[in-house]
Amino acid sequence: MDLLPGLKLGPYEIMAPLGAGGMGEVYRARDTRLGRVVALKILPQHLSERPESRERFEREGRAISSLNHPNVCHLYDVGVDQGISYLVMEYLEGETLADRLRKGPVALEQVLRYGAEVADALDCAHRRGIIHRDLKSANIFVTVHGECKVLDFGLAKQDEESSPDAETLTLPEVLTSPGTAVGTVAYMSPEQARGESMDARSDIFSLGAVLYEISTGKLPFNGKTSAVVFKAIMDETPASPVRLNALIPVKLDEIIMKALEKDPDLRYQTAAEIRGDLKRMKRDTTSGKTEADPSSVSISSGVSAADILPRKRSSSSSVLLAEARRHKGLTIGATVAALLLVGAAIVGVHNLVYKAVDAIDTQKITLQQLTNHRQVVSSSGIAVSSDGKWLAYVKREGERSLRVRQIATGSEISVVPAQSGLFFGVTFSPDGSRVLFSHTDPANPNTNILYAVPTLGGPTHRLVG
Repeated sequence: MDLLPGLKLGPYEIMAPLGAGGMGEVYRARDTRLGRVVALKILPQHLSERPESRERFEREGRAISSLNHPNVCHLYDVGVDQGISYLVMEYLEGETLADRLRKGPVALEQVLRYGAEVADALDCAHRRGIIHRDLKSANIFVTVHGECKVLDFGLAKQDEESSPDAETLTLPEVLTSPGTAVGTVAYMSPEQARGESMDARSDIFSLGAVLYEISTGKLPFNGKTSAVVFKAIMDETPASPVRLNALIPVKLDEIIMKALEKDPDLRYQTAAEIRGDLKRMKRDTTSGKTEADPSSVSISSGVSAADILPRKRSSSSSVLLAEARRHKGLTIGATVAALLLVGAAIVGVHNLVYKAVDAIDTQKITLQQLTNHRQVVSSSGIAVSSDGKWLAYVKREGERSLRVRQIATGSEISVVPAQSGLFFGVTFSPDGSRVLFSHTDPANPNTNILYAVPTLGGPTHRLVG
């Protein structure tokens, strides 16, 4: 139904329509008693005749009224007039996260803030026994002041009501109600998609899907039909977010993937847990704090990594030779090649080093820690790209792996997984698009093989050996 401006429902005067969905129409209205603008959500006439629709509408009112939280849209009043049931909520100015995503990527700081605020709202609801069950980017509103508000508790229910029978009552509506996008399916937890009993951890899975979406611009589970999406949710592991967006810090990648675990026991067990991780990461990102590693530093404040790279390279090359000598499997030819490499590097950069040193104001040099202090970094396997944007290093934890970190953001990926053997001679191609390295397999210690791997990860190509 379309309510015309000027029509009154109780003390509320309709001003203009705001939008419509499968289970309600929303209007901007004015409270004639208080003179304030409100959002009026009504149950359409054709749905008011259905008992399950009326129950859902009333359930939403009960759920919102029990929550007093800054990140949940506030309920002011409920009523029935002229046979029309309505909810009166605070009027919000801004846009949904779904609308925001159409404008482009969401910045990391906003991803962390939105995620923490939504998690806080869910924690409040869960502690009162309320499961949202329909969390998605279209149900998260970002106000003009930048804060999130969780909307639409129409599918919410109390924990004690959770049962396969109760689920069957409302689940089809998510897929078939007029105006409800089939895309809602993509945010469902595996247990919700199967129509099984679920608890608050289902909302955590949905939050993980939202975080994935606003971090990468893509849904973790997608397809042309709901059946394809259902299968993906239940059987497939989504691509790691950092593979889709190299700017995502590895910690955020871990948070999202933990929230998207298919087994509820392996997910975050409470919204408070994921909120804590997101807030801690936001604090550390804002303050520039990273976990210390005394063996890995970069120089900033007017001096690029490229300025000091030659001097660093000559030092690490000496260590490379020392480790090469200790490794019995290295052939004399490989040692000679390494010596030639060191000599060429020293001759080629000698003048650049000393000219750069003369221009450096040492009082303005600051140190930035790049790797985790718990990591053991191989001193013969570390390099910085010529533009100073990327760090490649060999991480040793029993077996070795080759990792690449974006220096500005701290985003990090493993480009060569942990394996036995010795990595050495790590360097970047001139354009920074590939990392080159040598590897010796203990099973064949007399053979040293040169490889190349894309800086952002991908297939490893054998070049020489």
